[in-house]
Amino acid sequence: MDGGNQVYQECAPVWDGEDDLFDVASLDDLVLLPNLRRVLGSEFLGPELRSVLSACGIVAD
Repeated sequence: MDGGNQVYQECAPVWDGEDDLFDVASLDDLVLLPNLRRVLGSEFLGPELRSVLSACGIVAD
């Protein structure tokens, strides 16, 4: 979850990083990732989203 990663430029080529375009606001689709075991960069998530990950047995680094 680093705004400097190439994937962000591929998704939004003119994104300047000054808005919330890529902010994670919901984990409603987490059920679509049944094998997810670890999330790196969780410091960018709010405490309530980190709690959801923890409750699902997902390590949030």
